[in-house]
Amino acid sequence: NHQVELWDWAWAIGTERPRPFAALFSRGAAKSTTAELVSAMVGITRKRPYIVYVSGTQDLADKHVQSIGALLEAAGITRSVNRYGSSKGWRRDRLRTDTFTIDSLGLDTAARGIRVDDARPGLIVLDDVDSLHDTAETVRKKTETLTETILPSGSNECAILFVQNLMHRDSIASKIADGRADFLSDRIVSGPHPALLNFKYEIVDGIIQCDGVATWDGQSLEDCKAFIKTWGLRAFLRECQHQVNEAENGIWKREFIEKNRVTQHPALIKIVVG
Repeated sequence: NHQVELWDWAWAIGTERPRPFAALFSRGAAKSTTAELVSAMVGITRKRPYIVYVSGTQDLADKHVQSIGALLEAAGITRSVNRYGSSKGWRRDRLRTDTFTIDSLGLDTAARGIRVDDARPGLIVLDDVDSLHDTAETVRKKTETLTETILPSGSNECAILFVQNLMHRDSIASKIADGRADFLSDRIVSGPHPALLNFKYEIVDGIIQCDGVATWDGQSLEDCKAFIKTWGLRAFLRECQHQVNEAENGIWKREFIEKNRVTQHPALIKIVVG
């Protein structure tokens, strides 16, 4: 349902500025694939003539734009050429056709005054702007780049799509989710949507047993069980379940608690670690 909600928003893009859409989906829930498809659709249907795809680094943004290029080629969209038959721009960081242009932009290389000819960005896609090991200072710098360089470059009717899982508790996505972010203030927040609803797990003889209901058929319970086996439980809880509020490197480490856990005891009302 949350994927349908995103597509309903994308297809409804018209001549006026839509409310920004924040898609907070789990890892593996087709966030980037959907954002790339939306970018291609918006260009092909001529909803917006200039689209900018933004990621945390230029290299990552380039990879997304290259994937969009493959979509356009599969759809039979031809590149724009000049009067001499040379391409006017079809490279790793730019896709230019006769009717629209898609540029990639990394937060590490962002520049003011982004435009093609007389067009300013009509769709800005923010995908993979957060990184797992971002410090508070890194998040502050990224936020400043977004709010003082990239977002102000958009046209008056600019549509903005943000896709990300939460990564950590003070990430840009987390601040958008809980209201701490003061930009994109009229945003539509879809999520955070975990990969599994009613997720339960227990560790029996060192083996993780889990159960839950998948939020998307394309990422089934069996898929998630395989993720846990491959990534480990902690990574799955963070990447797919958005469980990012546990403090890192505290006094009570998970290994210490498990090593000293008491399993034989009278019935307790509550267990407190202080």
